Amino acid sequence: MKRETGTIFKVYLLAEGVPRKQEGFIVLWKHKGKLQRIRNVPFDYVDELLRKMRRLLRTAKIQWPKKRSK
Repeated sequence: MKRETGTIFKVYLLAEGVPRKQEGFIVLWKHKGKLQRIRNVPFDYVDELLRKMRRLLRTAKIQWPKKRSK
């Protein structure tokens, strides 16, 4: 993969929180080498990450996976 051509997310897992939860937040950090200005999105369980990542991409108007032209 070439440098500065992808999208980078940062996931922060909180060390202390409500028992039985996997609390944290996710940040859309960079897209194609450019820093993104999108707020932290909290989650309670790791299973929520994919849905939240897709929502962040949609909010930033980033199309992924990129549609192939015919």
